[in-house]
Amino acid sequence: VNDMFVDRLPLAGSGPWWVGFPKSRFVKDQKQAAAWKAIIIRKYISNVAGQVTESPSVSLYVRQKQPDGQGSYIDALITPPKGVQELNQGDTFDLNIEWITFPYSSDDYYGDNEVFKVHLQENPASWKTIHREAVGNNLSVDVTGGEVIENYPLIIRATESSIDLAITGGVGAVPIRFEGLKSKTCKLYDDSGALSDELYDLGFDTMTSTYSMAFNLLLDGKITSSWTLK
Repeated sequence: VNDMFVDRLPLAGSGPWWVGFPKSRFVKDQKQAAAWKAIIIRKYISNVAGQVTESPSVSLYVRQKQPDGQGSYIDALITPPKGVQELNQGDTFDLNIEWITFPYSSDDYYGDNEVFKVHLQENPASWKTIHREAVGNNLSVDVTGGEVIENYPLIIRATESSIDLAITGGVGAVPIRFEGLKSKTCKLYDDSGALSDELYDLGFDTMTSTYSMAFNLLLDGKITSSWTLK
């Protein structure tokens, strides 16, 4: 207890990186629907004392042990690189991190995404679920009439009154926000010309007198998709 099980382990390779606990349970033999936690790190760049690192390090901290000895509560911590003992003025961290929860099985899932439900039936309480999310939402995006500010969540800044985008990849409900819009009456259409009704949020920037629109795009089962905001 109160012990660092893994201390500042560098995660190898290129992102996205992920850490998950698919077999964890907060309450033993829990009967009601429940979920397990995971972290996806889509971007990591640290600059500490002039040393630039482009992959994260993680520590696993044992918080508490089960009284029956059958398990432990473990915290996953994203940490500075090993050897860094202090942070000073001018040190920087540029991160894109998701903290996400997943149902253990299809019985714990109450949504209407049939593709995801089938995945859970085939892979209950599995690392494959977080891997699916991390890799599947590592999007490739081509835009006309705007520029990509962030790849996930997908943020597009408008440069024209009409924006066309082609997305490769995507699982689940993929969040997208259009910024710098001159009008709040813009509509989003899919590649068949059908109007999307997935508007989630409408915002107004008083500094630029422009609007923003956020949507959830249901991309499961689509290798590629095309969308137009106008």
